[in-house]
Amino acid sequence: MPLFFFPPDLPQEEYEQYSRAVRVLAVVVLVLSQHFFDLVSAVFGGLSVFFICVRIPLRTWYTVGREIGFSGGDDEDADNNRWRAGLAFAIIHGVLAVNWFGAVMRCRRLARRRRRHAGHWEPPQNKAVVQVDDPARDLGVPWPADLASGTIFTRRRERLRSCEHCGRVADRMYHCAQLGKCLPVFNHFCGAINVPVYLETAKPYLCFLLLLSLDGFVVLGSCVWAWSDRQLRSAAVEGTLLFLVTLLFCYAGFMLWVVGTNMALRNVVAEELGRDGGFRGTYMAAQEETPDRVIVRLRWFANNPWDLGKWKNFCALMGRPRSWLL
Repeated sequence: MPLFFFPPDLPQEEYEQYSRAVRVLAVVVLVLSQHFFDLVSAVFGGLSVFFICVRIPLRTWYTVGREIGFSGGDDEDADNNRWRAGLAFAIIHGVLAVNWFGAVMRCRRLARRRRRHAGHWEPPQNKAVVQVDDPARDLGVPWPADLASGTIFTRRRERLRSCEHCGRVADRMYHCAQLGKCLPVFNHFCGAINVPVYLETAKPYLCFLLLLSLDGFVVLGSCVWAWSDRQLRSAAVEGTLLFLVTLLFCYAGFMLWVVGTNMALRNVVAEELGRDGGFRGTYMAAQEETPDRVIVRLRWFANNPWDLGKWKNFCALMGRPRSWLL
């Protein structure tokens, strides 16, 4: 995967005409803007691991060791509780950090495999009922915009949806400009981690958002706990962590709510949403073969024909309950 992408308003041919200093500055700006989340998450991960998994346990161990000559009393109980709390925060944060980082790596591995794949997604071609976005555009026939159903005739049975870049495509396949191909159940391209969110990456992407949000709560709790203890207080580290937690939690919480609600619960992607946030509607076509032609019967569906209900939608995307976080 390349280090950065040229935006549409800055073609590579125009970029090469600038001086070397301007090109270097443009590359720095593109890398920082397109990898801002990588930098923030790297700083967040480094500081949080140092603060929770190294500094707090060492400081609590030092405090316990310094007062080891005392036996019994409130001081010994407080030190023991401080040590247990610090160890618990370190273990929980370590487990969550490893898992959300692993989810990001899985998303990137799947995206890299799809990017390097020479062809496009090859779905089965023998479906009796297929999706049609626009009969006038996809089939090249006169079709009034308010016509809810009708019948047309074609010479052969084939996929009826089309993409201006990829040609004939299957149901619920939408074009990803960053990868230059159509992907199944494609929702959006996440610039934060540089992966397309589609059928294969949706599950690890949602797991990443959930685990990152939980990790943010753990880091926030550890910062508040350490700030309330004068022997563990470190305003500089805690202030930086709180700022980074705020950024990551706002991003993860918002995306988890939007993507989780649409893809996991409603079984709808961004390309299928209307201006009001509901399903925009689509045509479904039933194809019947005859000896000399194919009869295509079209019908308009205002409601989502792929909606199975919230629970079944969630299980269809995430799998069985025992494999939700795998």
